[in-house]
Amino acid sequence: MRSVLRRAVAAGALAMLGVSLPFIGGSAGQAAPAAHRGGTLVYAAAGDVDNFDPALRGGTISAAAKDLVYGSLVKELPTQAIVPDLAVSWKADGTVWTVALRRGVKFQDGTPFTAQAVKDHYDRLLTQNLQRSSDWRGSLDRVEAPDDYTVRFHTKFPDPYFLQQMAASSQIESPDAVKKYGRDLARNPVGTGPFRLKEWTPDVRIVLVRHDDYWGDKSYLDQVVIRPVPEAGARAIALESGDVQLADLISPEDMPRLRRDPGVVVLDAKPTTRQLAVGMNNTKPPFTDLRVRQALNYAVWGRQSPAQCPGRIRPTLDTIYNPRWGPSFTSRGTESSAAGPPIPCSYTGVYGFR
Repeated sequence: MRSVLRRAVAAGALAMLGVSLPFIGGSAGQAAPAAHRGGTLVYAAAGDVDNFDPALRGGTISAAAKDLVYGSLVKELPTQAIVPDLAVSWKADGTVWTVALRRGVKFQDGTPFTAQAVKDHYDRLLTQNLQRSSDWRGSLDRVEAPDDYTVRFHTKFPDPYFLQQMAASSQIESPDAVKKYGRDLARNPVGTGPFRLKEWTPDVRIVLVRHDDYWGDKSYLDQVVIRPVPEAGARAIALESGDVQLADLISPEDMPRLRRDPGVVVLDAKPTTRQLAVGMNNTKPPFTDLRVRQALNYAVWGRQSPAQCPGRIRPTLDTIYNPRWGPSFTSRGTESSAAGPPIPCSYTGVYGFR
């Protein structure tokens, strides 16, 4: 994915959005503009936020918005290093992880952040059938809160990836907000992050304002406005006109023009381990027909040339096959008819789309 922004936006403000900046200015060696406090950043997103509940999924736009509202126990840097956030230290002893929490943190409703809030979050995942319940049910047995600032996670086996999983799924919501809103927490988020929700008009805009009681460094911005703009061309025009300061998923056809604009900075994508796949539901026509599934794989295999679609794709990878996933594919991307009857999911080797 590529994002672009107006040059006047400060690097410090973008850091609050979780945007990685390879450069600010006309070249990688040019100095970034000085950050200053105040103002509004308007972000033209390819779609609306789906939900604000950390127990639910919702796509990359929702994830970016949640990162502004919620804090996590730990965070993973682009270097894959795990760093403290709401947790300040941790240690493992077999199947027990003991985590020490940051003191003096409050949720945006004034509720103190304590170990009980962390326990309540994970109990919610383990006892209810929520989208992120599957993140933990296979590995996490139970969570204890022996005091206000200590949490003990009991895993079902020695888990070397526990911290990585925590970095991906440990945003903590206010227990009082869960009691007050229930399922409607998805529209009424209360976290510990640097911004809080002020307004949400679906498919129009979301307004997030600075949380002045945030425990860490306060945001330079007064507020962030997320504006859903489904058309890629409209996002580019809004950026050029100055109507928005940040836009994502810009069409490759618009990129040369934007690169020539002295008021625009292109945030080039960096290598990533993220994979995007094209899935087929093999229980519904026409995908119940083996020939259809084979035809789709033949149609895409070897045709994803960067020269044919500049800026959009990278070469495909061979498919990873696991018998539990259903019909297998050879390294040429063709489905084997010997794999038995169709089951709901199959994986293809179509990766690398931006």
